[in-house]
Amino acid sequence: FNVNEFKVAEPLFGGMHTPAVFIKLGHEKFHSSSFGTDFSVKVGYAENIISTNLNRENGVDPYRVNSTYVEPVIGLILVSDEQTAFKFNFSFATYGFGFRPNYLGLKSNSGYNKDDFSTNVTYISVGFSYVHYFRMH
Repeated sequence: FNVNEFKVAEPLFGGMHTPAVFIKLGHEKFHSSSFGTDFSVKVGYAENIISTNLNRENGVDPYRVNSTYVEPVIGLILVSDEQTAFKFNFSFATYGFGFRPNYLGLKSNSGYNKDDFSTNVTYISVGFSYVHYFRMH
């Protein structure tokens, strides 16, 4: 994620990267030879790495926040052949930490309500993926 420089009072540039490990539990069902659905949930652990120009100036770059996360996923599967498919995915991720301005290196709340900082970080993701199915003999 990139920082939206127009949403903060100070000149701020940078972003957050989130490497994670997870387990995906779900069910894929093929309704025909060319169409299927995927209903699943990812549960995992993430390290949120926040790097900004203000963090560098404060000597805390990158700032790291560890958390768990849960991400329900809905996917539509278009089958190309026996082992190849394309998915259209929609998911809603919830991370086990609340965002705080000091993670970006800000010294103040920048006009945001402190009560909002206890709310978990969430986002919606929409994407496409290529899937290769391995056949077991």
